[in-house]
Amino acid sequence: MYAIADLIKFYDWREVVTIFVNDDYGRNGISVLGDALAKKRAKISYKIVFTLGASRSDINDLLVRVNMMESRVYVFHVNPDSGLTIFSVAKLLWMLTAGYIWIATDWLPFVLDSSESILISKRVTSRWKNFTYRETSSFNSYALYAYDFIWLLACALDVFFNEGGSSSFSYDPRLHDTNGSTLHLTGLCTFQEGQKLLQILLGMNFTGLIGQIQFDSKKNLILPTFDILNIGGNGSQRIGC
Repeated sequence: MYAIADLIKFYDWREVVTIFVNDDYGRNGISVLGDALAKKRAKISYKIVFTLGASRSDINDLLVRVNMMESRVYVFHVNPDSGLTIFSVAKLLWMLTAGYIWIATDWLPFVLDSSESILISKRVTSRWKNFTYRETSSFNSYALYAYDFIWLLACALDVFFNEGGSSSFSYDPRLHDTNGSTLHLTGLCTFQEGQKLLQILLGMNFTGLIGQIQFDSKKNLILPTFDILNIGGNGSQRIGC
């Protein structure tokens, strides 16, 4: 979302309208975007929320409301299936023509071959540049994150055990159940060499599906890379990163 905020700042757009799905993925993403925009002296002027499984009629009504807003810059943060339906309805309402800007987050599949003014911010996938999302509608960039995380953990565990680490656990006396609790916290164990494994994880450095995997002193990924793509006509054009 910080990449989206940087893009909005670059074009000096002061207000945007957000369209997002009413779940944790949508709400949390837009919350982060709002904080990022505030740092750029921009803001979300209006939020359009829809539920999963919304009908085309409901989506049409929402987009009619969107079209009445002063801002024509829309940040679009939904899941692939709902997203394609919304774009289909938006096209019928002539909302994909000149004068409208749609900024889609990095989940969006590259199946948008009929739009004229859509910007996409996506993670650079250095090893899967030619991967096509047409193979599965449920696949998105977060599946790549999950794959890289599992690979990161596997590599770190390999180093950990090669350096003499052991998988020993102990009960934590600080964990206890309150009256009537069904969480069974007393049954939880802690990994005794967790700090050692954490340091190994933070020291890992390799190229994953989302790009370079390396952490800084604040435990953040170093320079995560995004491509900015402009989808127009029958193709896409890389306009920045």
